[in-house]
Amino acid sequence: MIENEDQLRYSVQSVAKMYDLCDRIGAQTIGDPETRDDEIDGVRSMIRKLEREIAEYLARKYSLLPEPAEAAA
Repeated sequence: MIENEDQLRYSVQSVAKMYDLCDRIGAQTIGDPETRDDEIDGVRSMIRKLEREIAEYLARKYSLLPEPAEAAA
């Protein structure tokens, strides 16, 4: 979970590098194409995870998340 601006910056940079990695893996002409697809799927999964964490952090930062429901007493 992202907790501060430094972690946010690192996560955004990581996502950008992972998109580049997907492009580089996809451009490879050696090896098994199915293996490349699996590698790309793995990287895209991590990208989605980080993007969710980034979105959650920004929503918390700008108070965009709904308030939790009060527990009934």
